[in-house]
Amino acid sequence: MPNIWDRIKATFSKQSPEAAPQQVSAETTVPIASPVPDTITSAQAYALDHKLAEKAKELLEHIRCETESLHTALVPLIEAKHPIIRTIFPILQAQDVSMIGQEVWEGESQETAVAKYLHQPRDIWRLFPVEDNLGIFEEMMPYTMIDWREKDAFGEIASSRFVGMAELCDYAVDKTSDRYMQYKNDYPYFCAKQILMDGLGRYEYAICRETLIGCDYSPEQQTDSTLTHEEYGRLTDRSIRELDNCQLRFDKTAERLREYVQGISVDRTAHANNKSQTHARGYGR
Repeated sequence: MPNIWDRIKATFSKQSPEAAPQQVSAETTVPIASPVPDTITSAQAYALDHKLAEKAKELLEHIRCETESLHTALVPLIEAKHPIIRTIFPILQAQDVSMIGQEVWEGESQETAVAKYLHQPRDIWRLFPVEDNLGIFEEMMPYTMIDWREKDAFGEIASSRFVGMAELCDYAVDKTSDRYMQYKNDYPYFCAKQILMDGLGRYEYAICRETLIGCDYSPEQQTDSTLTHEEYGRLTDRSIRELDNCQLRFDKTAERLREYVQGISVDRTAHANNKSQTHARGYGR
């Protein structure tokens, strides 16, 4: 009679149905896996990125030439405080948009202009050190900073309260005062000039800059992209279309501004012609 160890050995030596090798008949078709497309090579990626970088450089040069032309045409009108500047100021304000990382900032050029006009330091924390220590100005948008600059220049302390050991003041701005009304009257002019200096095309410039940073590498560097050449090409084409859309938006703004300038030139020419004809008729009498 077999002992217990013999029975255990016999049990484990038996092959389970799941472990038994399956017989493959001659008629069985073994599926063949489809080939995996090769990822893009470094040379191919560099060629596509070079194409994208050239498009960004072309747009940057276009923006530079257009802004210089508009600056030359509009700054004399600003310095003369021509009424047309008030009309086109909303167009310029819409262009006062910049990018910090992936975040859109509006009014940065205007905030810079206000600081200059009010003879204030560029860093707003120098005006309100207590509020700055409490982190009030962290991630604050430019338009809100303009409100604080107006509080410093035109405001009076209306009330105050203590937060720990710090005294925070609430300010009231008399918007009917002569100084404030003069400031608001001049606002479109000094802000328009600042926007023309560094705000016009600023958003498009930021997009181009980010594009060039992403394409700034040597052709010898190895790519770590897992995309195929076709997929990488589609992404490149999409980026080029985004640059084309940036140029389209910028050109629409530039064309609208140029139409106003040309309208002024036509009015001046017509006025000069009328004046010369009047003088001619006077001399003929």
